[in-house]
Amino acid sequence: MKILFIHPYHIDYPGGAERWIVEIVKKLKNKGYECGVLYVNYGSCKEHVHNSRELEKYDTELYVCNHIKLPRGFPIIDPRCVLSHIRSYDAAYVMAYPPNELLLKALKKYMDVPLIAGFHSPLEPWRLFLHKLYIPLYVSAHRSFDALHVLNRSLYNILTEHYGVDGSKVYLIPNGIDTSKYSIRYNSEKFCILWTGRLYPEVIN
Repeated sequence: MKILFIHPYHIDYPGGAERWIVEIVKKLKNKGYECGVLYVNYGSCKEHVHNSRELEKYDTELYVCNHIKLPRGFPIIDPRCVLSHIRSYDAAYVMAYPPNELLLKALKKYMDVPLIAGFHSPLEPWRLFLHKLYIPLYVSAHRSFDALHVLNRSLYNILTEHYGVDGSKVYLIPNGIDTSKYSIRYNSEKFCILWTGRLYPEVIN
């Protein structure tokens, strides 16, 4: 089986979603799957991160696409680039970063490939007014996808209960911990988990 990951940002950006793609591709390759990663030439930070080199070591096909960057939101992937590569894969996992879900919805009728949307950075309509205005288009577009992947129960409930997305299409698969690298110590009195994000400055448009 061949799986294409579509990401509207540079794969060498030092973010969690970029790192997630690398780790998932490595695991899939070890299980015999073929993988490709399609991304745009925007937001790279190669002096700090070398995800592309790591992916190449696992014989991953890398496709760099042109893009359009609007004043707000993520870069919009060149649709010609998407169509030229996606048809040679059995499924595509798309990072759910707006407004590319609208693009993929429009292109879906031109490709016979199941689309999976991965929600790694959802909209926040309760906090940002622009997100509140955009959320009906966002949810409507993702209803046309074949499956939705969420990382936590909160987002699962928001999609299925608040926005009425069919629960049979939404898959809750949280990020795990590689216990071969990180051993879990059990304490009968306390169980503490430390979480940290990337320590890197950024400007959000």
